[in-house]
Amino acid sequence: MLARCCCDPYKRTYISAILTAIEAVAFGTLNIVLICMSTCAIEPPEKIPLAFDKFWAWYFYDEDACLASGHDYSSISWINTPFPLKPRRSQTNVQANLNYQIAYLALHSLWFLSALVLLYGNARKLWGYYIPWLLITLTLVIMDLTLSVFFIEDIADSDNSNYNSALAWIMCLYFRLFFFWILNLEEFATGCNAFCKSYHKRTKQARLKAISSI
Repeated sequence: MLARCCCDPYKRTYISAILTAIEAVAFGTLNIVLICMSTCAIEPPEKIPLAFDKFWAWYFYDEDACLASGHDYSSISWINTPFPLKPRRSQTNVQANLNYQIAYLALHSLWFLSALVLLYGNARKLWGYYIPWLLITLTLVIMDLTLSVFFIEDIADSDNSNYNSALAWIMCLYFRLFFFWILNLEEFATGCNAFCKSYHKRTKQARLKAISSI
């Protein structure tokens, strides 16, 4: 029974849809937290361990936005930690990371909805219902890889151990700990397999129906 479940693309697609729905909610919640950090809706604490302070200061603290909203956190020591790479790439600055989080939040919201649509379509072998989930999953896989490459370029230009420890956080964020990125890639392949089988099944039924009606 377990072997049949593992080999059946439709049953594996059920699992993929459920897992991606859970992942979409988890990462969507994280996106909201990071957006709040960038917009100073969350007050920075005095001390943060494990280099998370530099991660916050360098990637998600916008001093101008905070001052404009009436929040001045310049008295917090780690807030003023200078970014070690000069000049800073526009692809990895604070504004870029805020834009990424907004885009991710939109994609994760759509991903959750498409996972529900996929559950319905997979149950009825309707190939058209696979398409939204497949497109969003592929978009996320490519986006994760592309953004991670931006930060890998920063790693290549840095010999600062403090920077590298902070950069580990941003890589975990955009590469989804690598585990979830690989998992999403595998789930995309599973969904493609089920999509192809559903498409061939429906088109075959349509041809047989057309022939029988002649």
